[in-house]
Amino acid sequence: MENNTITYLVQEVIPEAEDVVTLRLRPLQNVIPPYKAGQFITVFFPETGHKEGKSYSLSSSPNESGMSITVRGVGTFSNKLIAKKIGDTINGSLPYGYFYSESEANAMILVAGGIGIVPLMSMIKCSRKVFPRRKIILLFSNKTPKHIIFRNELNELSRQSDGNLVVEYYLTQEMPKMEEKKGRIPVSDIFRCYEDFTDSELFICGSIEFVRDYWRGLKGAGVPVEKIYTEAFF
Repeated sequence: MENNTITYLVQEVIPEAEDVVTLRLRPLQNVIPPYKAGQFITVFFPETGHKEGKSYSLSSSPNESGMSITVRGVGTFSNKLIAKKIGDTINGSLPYGYFYSESEANAMILVAGGIGIVPLMSMIKCSRKVFPRRKIILLFSNKTPKHIIFRNELNELSRQSDGNLVVEYYLTQEMPKMEEKKGRIPVSDIFRCYEDFTDSELFICGSIEFVRDYWRGLKGAGVPVEKIYTEAFF
């Protein structure tokens, strides 16, 4: 993969939440490579000792004029990445990966934990632009309100959706003050959404434990495993 790298120019650095930034990127060749909402690129910093690089999901939609990755600063590699400034360059791969919708019409039920919102945000933006009548339900878990990534943008997309995008926030370490709910996302909440839209695709993204627990819970509740798409962030 590293032998097939391209160079990305950092065009904008956008603070999103505590220790999270979005890097707006454009290939130096000035041609946006094709990709699907939900895919990622691998970034290479050989000097960190990670010769294989690390993967970061695209938070942009394929119909945008540029590309973006949204990164939480955890560890040397990610902190080096979020320290990039406008005009800096990054060596990375072309977009790839298999975490994306295979439908144009079926409802999507999205379950995100923290930074796991990133590829789901790409799916939401793409669907709202290309398939605006598609029903999307997002259940989004965070520690506290200050950890909620894309909150303003999600709320605005929901407001403009005529009820086709529903966003539910859950807080695990702080009492709700606005529209959030307290605690982890109950499997019963997800399954209730599935019962309303049994033809839906169900996407789960977050930490390994987050994804594992919800996959097991939904499988145990009777959701067919072929309808559950997962991606775990390390």
